[in-house]
Amino acid sequence: MEAGAIVGELQYQERDYAGAKTNFNESLDSSMKVADPNAPFMALDLYRTSEFAVREKDYDRARRQLQILIHRYPDSEWAARGRALLAAITKELPPDDEDSADLPADSREGPDAALGRIQSALQGRRFAPALLECGLFLRRHAAHASAGEVRLLRGALLLRRGELDAAVPELEAVARGGPAGLRSRAAYLLASAQFARGDRRGLRDAVADAPDRTDRWSLLAQAWRAADEDAEGRRESALARWRLALSAPGRSALEPFLLAALAAGEDALGFGEDASHDMRRAVEAADRAKIERLSSATRLSLGHVLARARRWKESAAAYADFAERFPDHLARADALYLQGLMLRRAGRPAEAAAAFEALLRKHASSVRASDAHLQLGLLRADAGKMADAASHFEKMARAAGADAEREKESVLLIAQTRYNTKDWKGAVELYRRFLAEHPGDARTAQVEELLLTSWWMQGARAEPAFLEVLDRRPARPVAARIRWELGREALTKDDCAAALSHLGRLVSDFPEDRNVPEALFKQAECLEKTGRPADAAALWKTLPERFPQAPQAREAAFRLGNAMLKSGDYGGSEAAYRRAEAGGDALAADALYNRALALVRAGRKEEGLEAFEKFLARFPSRERAERVWLETGTMREELGRTAAAAEAYAKVRSPELRAKALFGAARCREKLKQRALARRAYEELYAVNPATDALRLNGLLRLGLLYELDEEPLKAMSVYSELVRLVSDPALKKTALERLQDLIDRKAYNEKKAPAPAKKKGAPKGGKKAKPRA
Repeated sequence: MEAGAIVGELQYQERDYAGAKTNFNESLDSSMKVADPNAPFMALDLYRTSEFAVREKDYDRARRQLQILIHRYPDSEWAARGRALLAAITKELPPDDEDSADLPADSREGPDAALGRIQSALQGRRFAPALLECGLFLRRHAAHASAGEVRLLRGALLLRRGELDAAVPELEAVARGGPAGLRSRAAYLLASAQFARGDRRGLRDAVADAPDRTDRWSLLAQAWRAADEDAEGRRESALARWRLALSAPGRSALEPFLLAALAAGEDALGFGEDASHDMRRAVEAADRAKIERLSSATRLSLGHVLARARRWKESAAAYADFAERFPDHLARADALYLQGLMLRRAGRPAEAAAAFEALLRKHASSVRASDAHLQLGLLRADAGKMADAASHFEKMARAAGADAEREKESVLLIAQTRYNTKDWKGAVELYRRFLAEHPGDARTAQVEELLLTSWWMQGARAEPAFLEVLDRRPARPVAARIRWELGREALTKDDCAAALSHLGRLVSDFPEDRNVPEALFKQAECLEKTGRPADAAALWKTLPERFPQAPQAREAAFRLGNAMLKSGDYGGSEAAYRRAEAGGDALAADALYNRALALVRAGRKEEGLEAFEKFLARFPSRERAERVWLETGTMREELGRTAAAAEAYAKVRSPELRAKALFGAARCREKLKQRALARRAYEELYAVNPATDALRLNGLLRLGLLYELDEEPLKAMSVYSELVRLVSDPALKKTALERLQDLIDRKAYNEKKAPAPAKKKGAPKGGKKAKPRA
């Protein structure tokens, strides 16, 4: 926008009205796309486009443009001119005397008199008569030495009037066949005409690619090629041509405009250092030329260039310089606002606040007043002064420049101050007010999220509206946290129905939330507790599949194994337990043990035994290890590995398992024909409690029989006597009694057959020993 206005004014000053009109219109169009167009340039655009509308007799358009100018920028210099022009339109009078040409003089006059009249008309700025006189001169004195100069003047005047198609032939004639001293100047004017016409080929023909660096006009003409290339987006080439134009010998009135255009191009290409350097030069050149409009515009642009280069302090200084030098400028409020903004970004909040406060003191009716209150509110909030912040946010909605959007913003910002000070009740009221007054606002989702958080922190979790908003905004991040907390609270109250509802919504609405694995686990526990084992098992299965690395994955697999084991799905339970047995903790040990049991129940005894042995290798010190040794002994014995079974039984030392282990070990020793080891194992049963343990009593019976085989009847009788006393099993008791009676009978028989004992010293004579019957 700014570049278009600058180029337009440059063309206007050079009488390139067609080009100026195009650029002013484009600049004005650009301003409609800018949230905050620069006021001085906007005013310039409005006035110049109104002028062109008057020239085209489009008074309605001119009147509308001028009314906008006067209404929006009443204090600008362009508004003062606009009032005069509007008055002229109202009276249906032309703005100047260009359309009232004097009558030409007598055709018999000589060329000098005609040239004099041309000169006189020019000095009086009566351009229409001058143009007419130029045409008459060329018809009457085509061979005169001044004809080339007059033709050049005629082309320039036509160009000034915007009659481009008429101007081009006149200027071409001079540029290609006129006097040598006029050709470059004619080429310059021809280039401006072709640029205004949009004739790029004609423009390229008019401006040499390699200009004569000693020729001022040849170099200045590069500005038109630069403007054309810049419009095409060929900015680097345009920059080179701007620099060529600036290298023209002598100081040109175009210098500040060219420097400003060069700096704008550099800024657009991101050459911040070059842009700021050349814009400073433009400021200095405008000051030297005493072009106040350009002086103010370039100073403001310098601030913008420095801001885009993120040189906050220098940018703030440029805006401050503008505000100080042009206290009555319409853009002064903008400059003060931008100064404060740059100082805030530079980390100088006190100075920034001073700039905003100066804006409010001196330009309270400016459209920037609302912005200043906004910035002051933010600064106060940053400083922790929430009451002051809220006050400025309230004023922001009532200040000049405020609109419906600013009013909405005010409510949200005040609510944020309540939120930041943990005034949850106040925040809730404001957020609810905003939602009620602006139901279709684009920020509704974010506001409802803040409302949910405020409600949650306030503790109003039973509020019906709270749950309604929570259901309406299932995808907001805060909803995930709230669902999780509500689910956990329900679990602590043993309210499985509520827990399942909230945790289920968490899982469905936020499948990637970090609490989903635990939520699935808790859901499964609730389902199991409420008698829905199949649904629980489905979740135990889902959790490790979806979240194999979650802390709950192994526990879930273990629970799935338990459920499947209970339902008789031994193969499935074995696979589930396998997923849980990694690691060295109690869960791994339990999973491995249960997997072995599942294999055994599935009839896969070899694999079951292998799992038991793996358990003993990995967890030899676990409390369950002795039971596993017992199971291992049993499995080995069943599979015919008798010696290995005996070794496994021998590892068992637990009192409650001792009887079974000793009995199994002794039985294995008997099978291996290791009678002494068998006897030793059976004898250890004496120490087992309780004395009436069935395996202990069966083992003692086997011990008695072994005593008989080893011809130790007294020991056998002792064993049988204890059995008769303790045994309640009829069959076992009968066997013990029979063996005891048999031994008693044999003892009596042997004593009856035995000879009388000898009276002399020595071993007593006895009868032959009877062999025991086992």
